[in-house]
This record gives sequence, structure tokens and C-alpha cells, in this order.
Amino acid sequence: KALYYAKLAASYGEKEGEFVYANLLFFGRGCKADSNKAYAMYKRSLEHGFDQAEFMIERIESKKILSEQTVELT
Repeated sequence: KALYYAKLAASYGEKEGEFVYANLLFFGRGCKADSNKAYAMYKRSLEHGFDQAEFMIERIESKKILSEQTVELT
């Protein structure tokens, strides 16, 4: 249920919802882990003013765990 509601909140541009949804994607909670989608959602959350997302963005960038695949968020 957490994944459903976090995705719903993110779809409305709720910055905390975007961050929670990104965490669920990154750590594979309730879904298959997807660091690319998580990274894109962390970026969106940061753009909407959720400063804590910056830590995860830096973590992902420093560990170079993104694939070459481009992510489109819907």
C-alpha cells in the first residue's frame, strides 16, 4: 500500500511523496529496485523544494550506480 500512496502523492507533485516514492524505488520496497527511476524522482523532489533529496542524489552520483538508460517519469 505504501508504494501505491507514495506514487499517487508523487503524481500530484507532492515533494515529500516524491521523496518517499523515490526511496521505495531505490531500495526495492514493494517493487523491483530501480535506481534510475529513483534518481529521477529524487531530482524532481529536490526541484520542488525537498532539500533532503540532495543527499540521495549525491549518494547515487558518487557510487555511479545509474545505468545508461534514460528515464521518463509519468
